[in-house]
Amino acid sequence: MDAEIGTRMGLPHRTGTQTAFLALCHHQSPCGLAAFDKNPLRQVMRSFLSLGLQSVFLALAISVGQPAAILHADEGTNPSDPYAHCPQDHPFRRGNDRALLARGFNLPNWDPLYSGFKPDDALLSALKQQGLQHIRLPVDGENLISAYHDADHRRAYLDQLDETVTRLVGLGFAVSVDMHPAGRFQKLHSMAPKRAFGQLQEAWQHVVERGRDWPREQVYFELLNEPTPPQNVWWPQAQKLISWLNDVDKGRRLVVGPAVFQRHEPLVESPPLKGDTIIYAIHFYDPFLFTHQAMTWDEGSFMSRLKQLPFPGSIDHPAVQEQIRLFSAAGETDAVEEIRNAYGTPWDAVRIRDELSATASWARQHRVAVIINEFGVLDFDVDRFARTDWLRAVRTAAESHCLGWAHWDFSDGFAMVNPETTLPDPYVLEALTAPSTSAKP
Repeated sequence: MDAEIGTRMGLPHRTGTQTAFLALCHHQSPCGLAAFDKNPLRQVMRSFLSLGLQSVFLALAISVGQPAAILHADEGTNPSDPYAHCPQDHPFRRGNDRALLARGFNLPNWDPLYSGFKPDDALLSALKQQGLQHIRLPVDGENLISAYHDADHRRAYLDQLDETVTRLVGLGFAVSVDMHPAGRFQKLHSMAPKRAFGQLQEAWQHVVERGRDWPREQVYFELLNEPTPPQNVWWPQAQKLISWLNDVDKGRRLVVGPAVFQRHEPLVESPPLKGDTIIYAIHFYDPFLFTHQAMTWDEGSFMSRLKQLPFPGSIDHPAVQEQIRLFSAAGETDAVEEIRNAYGTPWDAVRIRDELSATASWARQHRVAVIINEFGVLDFDVDRFARTDWLRAVRTAAESHCLGWAHWDFSDGFAMVNPETTLPDPYVLEALTAPSTSAKP
């Protein structure tokens, strides 16, 4: 996801509710809502949600002493290892060397230029207690490149990055430092790949020098978010960068994703790269019209006017037919065609698992680890339960295929935390953490 998109919706920080959430988590290890889907109180929660009173509902649950029944089925116990069915030596199995990387979330909020909600240690620790042990830290690499900023700016940015990584490591997280530059670099990389590669290496040189003391078993370097050149240009560049990083920062674990918006298709059509401890990363946002409906950053796109598309869903679903009717009436034939194409083959949890099967096969064939380190649904104009059904489907499919995952984002458009209450969205957290009944495919 583009860094400029991910920072649009920050709202003021409120520490009080974070503290209350921590108290709840310490009381019941709570917020996974593991049993909540089958609980009759879900209907009550739906009513509270419709009134915008989610935090009031949680407060009532706490005050009457019912959070165990409402919020968590297994008081005092940790969920079973969702990767226990994977091969014994799989790095994401509990107790193995990269298990902390298996489940987590993105945190663009750390950036010093981000003006919105900044989570405190209490909230982050509570999320970690729920099994979210990996934080992907998007780093706008333009802040580290001399073509865009002076030395004082670069130094200040590195200071904040160092402070943040040290803080998160101290909390026990695995941290992937994700080189996530904004539009100027992306355009240059697309138009002049060799020149941009020099800038990318410059940015990494600064990170390597500053991060010498970051523990190698906890801090990973992700080469580049969603590379813009074609895959046949980017993959050789990635190999060159891996070889260089292996030389200048020996033992550092690296994460690399393919070009073309980091989709899975270019990855499975490419050979694995050579180097020490490489983890591969893809992004998953299909069907795109569902996950990005009502987007706000391109008002000229018909997708900014899409709303209430379903998941699961097919072309015959009433909500899909309603959108087709509205865009047909407006004469937007291209939009109608896009909607028909998106839902022409039904989308459900089984299809998502099938979509990821080629990635899982590629990982098994080459004996490598793969993580879906971005997936999410915009929360602007979508049915709450369709959204969480999709999140649950992707998360459980990933785990069934022995793929790791990290939710995008934290408290902005794809939020897992409400920036006004500073509480996690209970349904999102349930979708991401409740024990899965899905078996190995």
